[in-house]
Amino acid sequence: MAVDSVLKLVEKESRKSAGSLLPSEPLARLPKRLPGFTMPIHLSFSGGLPMSFFAIQVTSGREDAYIKFFSKQRPDQTLYNIKKKIRSRKKGKPTIVTTSLFPGYLFFKFPEDSLSGELLTSIRKTKYFIRVLPATDNIKPLGERDTSIIKQLVSFGGEIGSSVVSFDENNKIKVIQGPMMGMEGRIIKVDRRKKRAKVRLEMNDSPISFDLSFEVLESIKEG
Repeated sequence: MAVDSVLKLVEKESRKSAGSLLPSEPLARLPKRLPGFTMPIHLSFSGGLPMSFFAIQVTSGREDAYIKFFSKQRPDQTLYNIKKKIRSRKKGKPTIVTTSLFPGYLFFKFPEDSLSGELLTSIRKTKYFIRVLPATDNIKPLGERDTSIIKQLVSFGGEIGSSVVSFDENNKIKVIQGPMMGMEGRIIKVDRRKKRAKVRLEMNDSPISFDLSFEVLESIKEG
C-alpha cells in the first residue's frame, strides 16, 4: 500500500471517529503485521473529580511484588506497572519480550494534589518501598505534561506495543499511530536499525528515559 494512500486512510478514519481513541475497523486493520502493536482502550480517570498522578519508586524488579503486597492492604487503590513489548534476540532468533517500561517506578492516581495520611502510610509500609517522588517528605503530583503522557500510556492497557511512524526528507520522525502519538518533542534518540525510540520524561525533577518500539510506515505492504 502506498504511503500516501495509508495516510489518507488514517486521516479519513480519524475524522470518522473524532472524539474517540478507538479507531474504526479499517484503521484497526492497518497494523496487523506489527508484532506487539496495541490500541488504546477507554479508561475513566476522574469519576467526575480532577485526578492527579503520582509516582512511587520501589526496588527494581519487584514492581509486581509491591503491587501484590499493597493490594492486600488497599484493594481500592490501583497501581500501574506500565510494561512494554520490544523486539529482542534469543539464541540468534528474533522474539518479543515484555519488560517494565519504567523499572523501579509505579504510578497511581488520586483525586487531590496531596495524599491522605492513611494512603501514604500504606504506601510507605509496603515491602520494597523506596520513596514517593520527588521525596516522601515533599510529595508532589507529576507535572501536567508528564501526567498526560502517563495517562496515554496507561490507556493502552497492561502492555504497550509498537507505534507506526514515518520519516520525512530530513530524517525527522513523525508518529502516525500508537503509544508514541504526540511525543515527538520528547524523543531524544532514534535507532532505526533496532526500530526503537528513546523518550525522556522529567518526573518531578527526576529525569527518566525509556525506549519504545516502532514500525516504519513505508515497510507496511499489502498481500
